[in-house]
Amino acid sequence: MKRIRPRWGETLVKAQTHLLLAGGDARIREGAADKGYHSSENLVMGEEWGIRTYIPERASPHRRRWSDKPPSQQHAVYGNRRRVKADRGRKLGRLRSEYVERSFAHTCETGGARRSWLHGLEEVTKRYVLYMAGRNLGVIMRALFGMGKPKTLPTEGGGVFALLAAPIRALMRVFRSLRDLLARGVESSGFSVAAIFPRQTRCLRLGIPVAA
Repeated sequence: MKRIRPRWGETLVKAQTHLLLAGGDARIREGAADKGYHSSENLVMGEEWGIRTYIPERASPHRRRWSDKPPSQQHAVYGNRRRVKADRGRKLGRLRSEYVERSFAHTCETGGARRSWLHGLEEVTKRYVLYMAGRNLGVIMRALFGMGKPKTLPTEGGGVFALLAAPIRALMRVFRSLRDLLARGVESSGFSVAAIFPRQTRCLRLGIPVAA
């Protein structure tokens, strides 16, 4: 059975389109991918489009035969092999593992999105797209505010949390002071302290300390 390779050209077109839609004028000149994208056709396509490819090869016990193939394929394969082994290729490979493969690991393994119990490709696609949208939003929040999730606000909020924490603590202290004062029996006309703070009033009558 022939292995279906990923569509390298379609991936490049989508990446360039996203750059243009984001308002950038950058042009893709280098492309790093995993072994699944390695094929003579993809490498030749990269050369024709003016893109330097960095795609590692799958291990093979046999040497490739070029007598029945056009010279352009041999030139593209050897050029890609040389670039992958160079320092630039190794650096791009590490960056791809850090930014691309790690996102797959967080989403599919840690996030549990590798399996789904929904029926139908359309429903599964909707769930996956929504899941990735939430993760991308977390990445943007972490880049802008230093935190990616609400539960990390106290520990990773940094300056934003410190700026908001002081007035919040002051308001909470004022509220607790007023609550304790009212709970000790200071009543104003028109309302009952026992009705508003039943637990605190009952505890004070029994001599039990009221928790803040």
